[in-house]
Amino acid sequence: MRRLFHTLLVLVVFASCNKPADDTLEKITDTIVGRYMCKSATIQGYQLDLDGNGIVSDDVIAEFERFEAAFWAIRDRPVRISPVKEYGQVANINIEIPKQRVNYDKRTGEYLIKIMSGSSMYICFRYLVDESGKIVAWPYNEGNSILGWEDDDMIEFVDYRDNSAKEIILDQKGGFQALIDCTFYDFATDKIITVPVLFVYERVSYSLY
Repeated sequence: MRRLFHTLLVLVVFASCNKPADDTLEKITDTIVGRYMCKSATIQGYQLDLDGNGIVSDDVIAEFERFEAAFWAIRDRPVRISPVKEYGQVANINIEIPKQRVNYDKRTGEYLIKIMSGSSMYICFRYLVDESGKIVAWPYNEGNSILGWEDDDMIEFVDYRDNSAKEIILDQKGGFQALIDCTFYDFATDKIITVPVLFVYERVSYSLY
């Protein structure tokens, strides 16, 4: 009986030692897990005319209001941050950014906007919780150049190139900020330009669905 009691005591102590660690990880991830919606997207240090209305602005959301598909991507589709199940496990944070449909005609040397519906692409960040309980996040990819195409006459979706994740800050209070280099066609200068854009997100639900 004494041996059985000792065995049960060891099991209880073992379970009590492990449970706080699991609870701690869950509490840490609870500070960032959920669905987030974009509240603002501001071009840093520049003002551009992205929709061809003759007015320059640093407000990406306002500039994309005429590009329906791109506007929905930033205003209606949430960013989801999933939990990690163990310390050191890596999870992705995929941010959908709005894009113009830009076409460059090599024959004339002109940029053409043919479809004002726009489009979007994903930029990826990653995060983990280290053994000390700190959330560590970092940029993962540098955009995707294969979404466009090029032949002897045209380059389409040229603005998909040179987009890159730069920095993400998770405040663990219901929001995060992501700095992303975004490539746009600027009607005001008739040039393709890559500019830093600060995307600010607010959590709208702890649920991922």
